Amino acid sequence: WGTFGNVLGLLIMGYSGRSLILFAAGYLMVQFFSNLAQAAYQALIPDLVSEDQRGLASGWMGFMTQFAIIFGALAPNYFGDKTVFWILSAILVLGWAITQFGVHEHDSRSLTVPVVTVAQGLRQLWISPRSFPDFWWVFTTRLMVMLGFATLENYLFYYLKFTVGLKSPEATVFRILVLLTLGSLISVLIAGWISDRVHKRKILVFTGGLLMGATALTFVFTDSMFLILAMGLVFGIGYGIYLSTDWALAVDVLPPGPSQGRSMGLWQASFNLGQVGAGFIAGLVIAPLSHLVPLGEAYRLLFLVTFIYFALGSVLIFRVRQTA
Repeated sequence: WGTFGNVLGLLIMGYSGRSLILFAAGYLMVQFFSNLAQAAYQALIPDLVSEDQRGLASGWMGFMTQFAIIFGALAPNYFGDKTVFWILSAILVLGWAITQFGVHEHDSRSLTVPVVTVAQGLRQLWISPRSFPDFWWVFTTRLMVMLGFATLENYLFYYLKFTVGLKSPEATVFRILVLLTLGSLISVLIAGWISDRVHKRKILVFTGGLLMGATALTFVFTDSMFLILAMGLVFGIGYGIYLSTDWALAVDVLPPGPSQGRSMGLWQASFNLGQVGAGFIAGLVIAPLSHLVPLGEAYRLLFLVTFIYFALGSVLIFRVRQTA
């Protein structure tokens, strides 16, 4: 259902013409059904991957995520507007077919499903921070990192334009994206393999967050294009390390019981909150500062906030006690 709702939303966006309302409706459908599908999909992997391969599985998931980012960034340059939406829809259907017919999950038909009221069902969606603090520490640290990533991703263009002074930053943004992706592809599978061998996932999460934070902090103090491009590669390496262990760490601290779909869906919400919250907080930072200091300096301070996100996401991971 998630996949086909997603496809419908994409096609509505592709054929919305000049109607902003129709485009927005399609976009909301994509967001809703994409998250609906991802919650169930994320819960499949803990069922199918053994504990000693979680890091490598997390690495492969991160690798394919980066591959998708590359394709998503390049596709509009080579295909027409409507063609892109059809291609994305075809990829989604192909992914659904492979999962539906190629992945053999545990048979749940023999399970007894208790009858609950709506109120009981809503209560079951909640995971108690007092009973499962490790899960919430992982959730919180991921939220911090996603706030940092979304801020860097969404405001890099404006930083280059108003702080560095580039009149047309598009080409530079693309170069940084390429370097970021290259760095993450270099590190993501290696770090996943290491996390399975040494079982030090928190150290790897800390290292990845530290490298991303160092990039944001460098942007606060430099105008050097060479350094900015170099730190794009460093950021990618850190992001790859983080991606390779983030999911594996989340699976390690899932509350026991049959509700892994609920738990992974809630964990996935940290990504969505980060994407939404980054823009909201950035507005609260930039809007008042732009009246007090030059706009370029306001974006420097925004990237200082971004560094704080990554620093908190790195340091707070050591509050997790259940895993190494």
